[in-house]
Amino acid sequence: MPQSGGTVLYIRGNPGDSANRDRATGMKEELQHAGSITIEETTAHWATELAETYVHKWLTSPMRRQLQLQAVLAQNDHIGAGARRALLRAADELDRPELKTVPV
Repeated sequence: MPQSGGTVLYIRGNPGDSANRDRATGMKEELQHAGSITIEETTAHWATELAETYVHKWLTSPMRRQLQLQAVLAQNDHIGAGARRALLRAADELDRPELKTVPV
């Protein structure tokens, strides 16, 4: 569970399908107990490649480049794998080795 005051990136599957809605509802209910966590979201349509692309863009955007990310939460393993690859790539590109250890 992320610590209070941190930022979590939540990667959703396909907007509009029931699995996406149900998983998002459960995740938000659980994170309410963790204190003041900022949840930012992106959608990857259940695809590893899209997750990697969108997470990389999120991590390297000028507004988030120095953000202290506590965790990346993914709605399935494929999305999580893409997020992990994006974290590793962004860690090298931004000279931020701590991104390699962000939990996914």
